[in-house]
Amino acid sequence: MYVNMYCIFYLKKLGLSRGKSLGGSSNLNLMIYQRGNPKDFDNWANITGDESWEYKNLLKYFKMSEDYHGNFPDPKYHGFGGPLTISKQSYEPLVKEWISAAEELGFNISDPNAEQTSSFSPIDTTTKMGQRASTYHAFLKDILTRKNLKIVRYAMVDKILMVGKNAAGVLYTRHGEKIEVLARKEIILSAGVFGSSAILQRSGIGPKYLLESLNIPMVHDLPVVGEGLQDHILTVVGPVLLNEPVSVIINNVINPGSILDYALNGQGPLTFGSVSGVGFFSTSQPKDPNWPNICAFFSPLGVGTSTAQDAARVLAQEFKYLQRYYNAFKGHHAVEVFLNLARPDSRGSVKIDSTDPNVPPLIDPNYYSDIEGKDIRAMVEGFKVIVKYFTTTTPWMKLGANPTPKHFPGCENFRLGSDSYYECHLRHYTASSWHSCCTNQMGPDNEKMAVVDSNLRVRGVQKIRVIDASIMPVISNANLNAPTIMIGEKGANTPIFHDNFKVILSTRSESGETILLDGTPSKEIISQLDDQIHIDPDSNAVVRLTTVNGQTQLFGHINNRMISYHDGENIHKLGDESLSEEVSDYLEIPEEIRVAHPPVAVNRSIDAVVTVELLIVVDNMLTSLLGGDVNRILEYYAVTVRSVNIRYATSSDPSVTVKLVGIVVIQNIANQPFIEDHRGPDGTYDANGILPDFGRFLVTNASAFPPHDLGALLTGVSMGSTGGLAYLSAACLQTYRASINRDEGATFRGVGILAHEMGHNLGAPHDGDAASGTGACPNEDRYIMSTAGGFGRNGHYFSTCSKATMNTFFGTAAANCLYSQESPTWHTPSPLLPGDLITFDDFCRVYRPEAYVSDTQTPDELCQNVRCKYRAPCNPPDEDFTCIWTATLNQMAPDGVACRTGERCTLGTCQN
Repeated sequence: MYVNMYCIFYLKKLGLSRGKSLGGSSNLNLMIYQRGNPKDFDNWANITGDESWEYKNLLKYFKMSEDYHGNFPDPKYHGFGGPLTISKQSYEPLVKEWISAAEELGFNISDPNAEQTSSFSPIDTTTKMGQRASTYHAFLKDILTRKNLKIVRYAMVDKILMVGKNAAGVLYTRHGEKIEVLARKEIILSAGVFGSSAILQRSGIGPKYLLESLNIPMVHDLPVVGEGLQDHILTVVGPVLLNEPVSVIINNVINPGSILDYALNGQGPLTFGSVSGVGFFSTSQPKDPNWPNICAFFSPLGVGTSTAQDAARVLAQEFKYLQRYYNAFKGHHAVEVFLNLARPDSRGSVKIDSTDPNVPPLIDPNYYSDIEGKDIRAMVEGFKVIVKYFTTTTPWMKLGANPTPKHFPGCENFRLGSDSYYECHLRHYTASSWHSCCTNQMGPDNEKMAVVDSNLRVRGVQKIRVIDASIMPVISNANLNAPTIMIGEKGANTPIFHDNFKVILSTRSESGETILLDGTPSKEIISQLDDQIHIDPDSNAVVRLTTVNGQTQLFGHINNRMISYHDGENIHKLGDESLSEEVSDYLEIPEEIRVAHPPVAVNRSIDAVVTVELLIVVDNMLTSLLGGDVNRILEYYAVTVRSVNIRYATSSDPSVTVKLVGIVVIQNIANQPFIEDHRGPDGTYDANGILPDFGRFLVTNASAFPPHDLGALLTGVSMGSTGGLAYLSAACLQTYRASINRDEGATFRGVGILAHEMGHNLGAPHDGDAASGTGACPNEDRYIMSTAGGFGRNGHYFSTCSKATMNTFFGTAAANCLYSQESPTWHTPSPLLPGDLITFDDFCRVYRPEAYVSDTQTPDELCQNVRCKYRAPCNPPDEDFTCIWTATLNQMAPDGVACRTGERCTLGTCQN
């Protein structure tokens, strides 16, 4: 209940409902499916400074959920085959009159879920076969048996357990017992507009004065938690009495025929949720016909014996108060309009009144409290539009519609039809639309009303996100079920590139000084990259390789897209078999260094997920091969890290996740002395000299780089027979938490080397080394940690010896940083695989431009060792014809490459 000084209904108190069940308030609503106006979401993007919240970028998340069977099946705006069924109603009383009367007044008849304008239409509903399709039925019911899902019923969350500014777990009460659950990663609050704010406040995150008044230890003074509450203020216009028996009177439609129609066909009156049409329009303020501020729902229900009781229950009003009004019309055919203020200015608050989660919070929506009085004037004007609609249009005049047949109780002293009467009616007969939002608003860093950032992370603390309607900065102008589901979809599809993900450009000034610039692309470009990787890789993902001056060397196609190749003359010789002959090595850290830099001990469980925060440095040669385009470099290495993660995911113990926190792009060769100072007379480079210098480079420039656990140099230079080099067990140790890894920037052949060298950093020596404890795993088995690198099917896996040695390292204090996740944000590895960007033929053409994949191998053989064919002069050379030659690349196929119709190379085999 809440008290409101601006409303004068019974006792000035009003009940507010929320769905305390699986599926939340989607179990309580009128099942109307509406998204809101595109300008609502464009406004969110403007407020947050994040283009990913623009409607054009959110449309995919709306469509993602939908299985659309509604009134406007346009694939541009609606999705098909999603989990949430959207249906048009099989029973729509008087909807033709609703629409034809609106047309008479000049309103459009169009889809309110597309490019919404001032328009009227029938409604779409979240129903399936005439039954409610809640979010529980759509998203949860079919996955209850998942191993990574545990639902605790009959529980109430007390608070989030905090260790300093870090969320560590959750305390909840079940059947009187206090239970703690610890979190390995993040905690996501989806407790709704009232619950999420209350949990944060009880956890010590909120206004200082409130926390102190309840003796709650303050974790972070965040004054705006619980502030900014908005709702669609609702009143009822009607009953609009009719002279003809055309409306729905509940008592008259419940009969054996309607029951049978509902049971057998999911159709008929018993499927009807009380609303059959909707209308959006704008009042004089604000003046934007394409961004309506009034929403009117049309209900063709007459006045039955239980109307007053039903209205009191649904609208949470006092029964005796409404009974005085409705009793005079009992048995009359009539219709009603639920008039909503779709874009209110008034804001309220939610504040806990106790540390006991069972004590309801104090909720004050502050209806009609805006200083300039715009809200009440807009509703008065909206009321008058609806009265005009019923009294001046042909369909309703024929039915003798009377929208104001009697004074509402308490307004008897005002003349019916006057502005004063309408205002009195509004202040007496006001209800919630159950569309509350905005108590944990998102916004930019300098936004005083921002509780969360645009990635929904709570400000001032770590590892807490809020994903529900409370994060809306401003209420959208229609029902909130659809946009709340959209927020869930967007939150679940965490952006690949976060705000704090950094790209550092290493360039030169005119005087020859090294300059480190922030080259992180705009949020719009990052959002587009995110779209390409998440949604439509086949048509959008692009790899284009050119020299640094933009000259294309050769060209080919990947999935009908242009790709340029290097011919081996100017920059770097690609396509030879040298990578297959290269071996990877590691260096031991001197004992005196370890003694001089003792790690700080932490308490944690060894079975916790190890999170490796990885910084990648791309040398000038690879930068040139990728055209110097930051966006292409981001995409290529996002996919590279995804492929590395696949290899680490195969080791269930330990559980390792690689997070890419940033990329340093070296744009000028003079900016990489840690490489160039070690060039030999034969053109090869000394890896043993590069590695320590690269480690010092990471330390010297640490202030410009995102916090990281490991730094990996990706280089195109030849290091003789060495494909990479790393320090053993060096994660978390400055200067030594480094590796160098050869790559080609085209075929993802460097994935295996990066996985191997990271393995060294994480405590794994080579297989077959008895002195290091891996003698039981023969080097010849060619697992990832083989001296020659992984190969064949085993090349995607760590041997049991590697797992054991890494697990030993993870259990020491030297691995502390791998459990702390220091970076403020990180890059989630791309779900795209290398095989989405390259085919077997593309792989072969890098070996020789005219080469193509051999057709003599089985799909499984191809996935383990690629063979290519090409036409060349026969041997001896004096013959006047050419032969088809076969070359074995001794390379594993890229992850995800198509090997058979509908199948891909996965972990060395061809499978679905």
